[in-house]
Amino acid sequence: MKLLMENWRQYLTENVGQAPLTLEDAETLVKLARMFRAGNLAQAFAVANTVGLLDDFLDVLFYGATNKILDAIGIPEEAGELDREEADEMFNILDLGPGYSSTQSKMRDFLGSPAAAQDEALMNKILDMTNETFNSKGIPGVTAGGWVGLGETKMIIAMIRNPAQSENILKRIVRLTNEWNSTNSSRVMWNIITRLDSEHSGLKANPNVTNAPEGRVAEVGEIRYPGGWSVGTKTINSEWLEWANS
Repeated sequence: MKLLMENWRQYLTENVGQAPLTLEDAETLVKLARMFRAGNLAQAFAVANTVGLLDDFLDVLFYGATNKILDAIGIPEEAGELDREEADEMFNILDLGPGYSSTQSKMRDFLGSPAAAQDEALMNKILDMTNETFNSKGIPGVTAGGWVGLGETKMIIAMIRNPAQSENILKRIVRLTNEWNSTNSSRVMWNIITRLDSEHSGLKANPNVTNAPEGRVAEVGEIRYPGGWSVGTKTINSEWLEWANS
């Protein structure tokens, strides 16, 4: 265990360029997690950004108690700065990742709100993390259950559905989805592109979209029915890609 922690600390310092979390950082993340669990998401994100822990807090929400958390709590416990009960309580509070069933629903509700859309920097950070997931098919040191990126897909759809979402963020979602579509599950991408193409809650329905092309966002490829299941592809039409790049 000590060797694992030391290797992780070295990885963070040399390859990512970020210092390991301190015990004080972990205690602050616990306070942020309490806010999140109480439903005060906007406040939690604002505080996390103010104290410089937004990236780490998002890691907790996306991946749960990561190796950085293990390092920040486990090492002080071994050194006697925390007793076992205190350390276990901190881990339990920070368990907001895939194993915490209400994280996705809370995030979807928040991402559909005007407050979320107004924080374009936060929206971009969430897109950055989603892009990392879709490009890496998983995060080192974290075990993902089911389809990788399913939770992120639901969050992206909530962002698209938000009528207050900015045009800049919507354009970035189109560009990223076009990139993801070549390497990721057709079913996941089908869901995102279907939402972008929706007449009721897609790009055309958003009041912030300007100079929108007249055609549909999505182009449907061949649909097959092997074993009774439909399998098909959707791509983003070229005129909408041009719009997204403008």
